[in-house]
Amino acid sequence: MSRADQRRWGEVYVRGLVEVPGRKSVRRISERLLGRRADQSLQQFVNQSSWDWQPVRERITEVVDATLTPRAWVVEETVLPKSGRSSVGVDKQFSQTLGRVLRRRLIW
Repeated sequence: MSRADQRRWGEVYVRGLVEVPGRKSVRRISERLLGRRADQSLQQFVNQSSWDWQPVRERITEVVDATLTPRAWVVEETVLPKSGRSSVGVDKQFSQTLGRVLRRRLIW
């Protein structure tokens, strides 16, 4: 990510997804990790920040691969239905599981 604020909020968001138990709302993430309400800044990062998500996913894959040294990868369809066009990594796609086209987060 090119800007320092994007890197900062990106780190908070990913840490929140990993460390915060239960529902992963931006409010819960900001309160739990920062000890204060910063959900507006975090929400802007998730929904409006202009960053390319693919290199981030690739880097996460590299780190996990180097850390866990998996013996095998299991590829399986994962359906995470989403609404709206602004969420990162969301596109229209046919779901074999649900038997219809829907907006969903692309997982690989």
